[in-house]
Amino acid sequence: MSTATIKTPEPETSYSHLVTRTIEACRVAKEAAGTAAAGIATGSSPLLNTLRDRERELDNLDMEIDAGVTSAITQVTETQARELLACMKVMIGLERIGDLLLSFASSAQAAGSRLDPQDTRDLTHMATVLEKMLTDVGTAFSSRDVKKAIDVLRADAEMDRLRNLIFLRHIENLPFREWTYRAPRPDDLR
Repeated sequence: MSTATIKTPEPETSYSHLVTRTIEACRVAKEAAGTAAAGIATGSSPLLNTLRDRERELDNLDMEIDAGVTSAITQVTETQARELLACMKVMIGLERIGDLLLSFASSAQAAGSRLDPQDTRDLTHMATVLEKMLTDVGTAFSSRDVKKAIDVLRADAEMDRLRNLIFLRHIENLPFREWTYRAPRPDDLR
């Protein structure tokens, strides 16, 4: 029988574990955006229903990171503390994205076949842009790549442009009197 000692690897520090879990949250959010894009493009309710599981996973990661940062923040260097605070900020945003994607899926299912084909294309494109943005967020965060982070900010401007196009297309279809404001007149109060 051998008397050799087996060395087990040291456990991952809280700091590195929390950074790893934040990167994992980026992956989960990216998958959720991809699922939303595929679900809206195909009109697949079962696919859109899987967003609830991803949103729940993001909620759990949010709680884990919040609790972990709270206990680890005083046991790390100043630089690591800043990175842990960045983990919390990123996670708050990712959790919010998960909530919005779940809301999006519910609305898409409620609208069903009444959704205009152009809206379907635009929403699918927006979800695809979001998926790419989340991929870039994960890459930027894990490799501390400032150029990738700037790419995300540029893509955010594209998302705003797409949202505005959809909004304007729908506003243009309303009769003029429905979208103009008229101050109440005394006769309106009777």
